[in-house]
Amino acid sequence: MSTKILVIDDNEEFNFLLAEVFSQAGFQVGSYLQPREALEAIQSERYQLVVTDYAMPGMKGVEVVRRVKQIDAEVPVILISGALNADQIDEVKVAGADDVILKPFNVFELIEKGEALIRN
Repeated sequence: MSTKILVIDDNEEFNFLLAEVFSQAGFQVGSYLQPREALEAIQSERYQLVVTDYAMPGMKGVEVVRRVKQIDAEVPVILISGALNADQIDEVKVAGADDVILKPFNVFELIEKGEALIRN
């Protein structure tokens, strides 16, 4: 059984890039542009990692993290953002994010962090 990762980002190009990077690394990837659709997918399918953006229309990443953890408290969540202040980072971690990665970042670092969270 391959490891399933869920990518949530409203930026179509960035979403595609993340999905492609994880796919090339050997993961099975589900990707969604809309957080609500992604949350529906989590209710019907088991993922080993969720990677979500922070700034999305309709639902901020911190709310996505909260809802993911309500659905499946065990699934690790990495939140990605272009700009977060210290209070926002704290809020996201309190909500249950296992890691916060700020843009720009190295995609290999993202894969390594994701693999480490999946193993734990």
